[in-house]
Amino acid sequence: RPWTTSMVATSAGEESEDPGRFDALAAEAVAWASMNGLQMAATNPDGSARDDIDSATGAYTGSFMHAPFSLFPNAIPREQFENAKILAPLLNELVDRVACDRTWLLETIEPVLASDPFTAKLAELMSRTPVQKVRLGLHRSDYMFDEPSQRFLQVELNTIASSFGCISSAVAQLHSFVVRRFGDDASDVLRGPVRAMVGQLTGVAPVEGLEGEGGQWAAKLADSALPPNPTLEKLPAALAAAHEHYKQVHGVENAVVVFVVQPGEKNVVDQRLLELKLWQDHGVRVRRLTLAEIGSRGKLVGSDGSGGGGGGVGGEDEGAFEIDGDRASVVYFRAGYTPDDYPTDLEWEARELLERSAATKCPTLAYHLAGTKKVQQELAQPGSVERFVT
Repeated sequence: RPWTTSMVATSAGEESEDPGRFDALAAEAVAWASMNGLQMAATNPDGSARDDIDSATGAYTGSFMHAPFSLFPNAIPREQFENAKILAPLLNELVDRVACDRTWLLETIEPVLASDPFTAKLAELMSRTPVQKVRLGLHRSDYMFDEPSQRFLQVELNTIASSFGCISSAVAQLHSFVVRRFGDDASDVLRGPVRAMVGQLTGVAPVEGLEGEGGQWAAKLADSALPPNPTLEKLPAALAAAHEHYKQVHGVENAVVVFVVQPGEKNVVDQRLLELKLWQDHGVRVRRLTLAEIGSRGKLVGSDGSGGGGGGVGGEDEGAFEIDGDRASVVYFRAGYTPDDYPTDLEWEARELLERSAATKCPTLAYHLAGTKKVQQELAQPGSVERFVT
């Protein structure tokens, strides 16, 4: 799908009165995006998903297009950004404490279970599978900036299949590239649009001599106002840490991290970037599997190589998860969060098999349920958070 000027957003979030003046700069940005993994599966002209799926593997085999992005970064108050960073580990701790309090968690979501059979089935499954002693969470907290109060307001906290982390890292790099490469460009065609955002960004980035000619003001602006986004280093590092912990605890030399994905996944680049960094930086292999594949070929294996057994509610796991001869150290869910991911009993059997296994789940069922809207509604009530944070 070709880029058009109508797809460009300015730094102020408004359409330009003269979109044509951005053509040259937008073309450069799209080229950078195409070369640096800021991509997603291509869609049909009407925006619908294409059906380029390999019938044997379920993998997407079609072409790719650049992911939607703003040409310029948006300016936000630095203090609010730093506050959001400080809150992140505290919110992660809150999720963990909520997930560990099964009684409160189940009582909180109980009122919606009669009208929400999907959540009801997840809750029932959690109630009869082992408590997860080792847990990994890769969460994404979503905010909108409230202009009247000049504060970030939390929209939701995602605890399963939190996507676009890797692509967002690429967006940060793209914005830095646009500012650094074209801010000092001699061409007025390119310089003008980049300079147009200076007034907005300098409000949060006091840089002496920013407007001075020949003073490399664009680089100074980027250094001061465009914070790095280390997501593409932090996410694989977390998965690798869980992988190494499993190997040490279970005395396993060779294991893989399993990505549970949807058939014909369209946001595959975001996932593949994470997979690639796991291998390049940590030497960890990844297997991409659907719930149906896990249900049909996966199994639990005891430490002696026999079929797993025992365990139960609140007890120990029931064996290692293996598929096609590979033992899984970590199961990372990029699917399983919607009823559409469970079209048959086979997919539910796969989820239960994973929950009963010794593999570290990201997320556990308890983490998954802790991210539901009902839980977040309850946590927003006065006095609720105090139960978990003292």
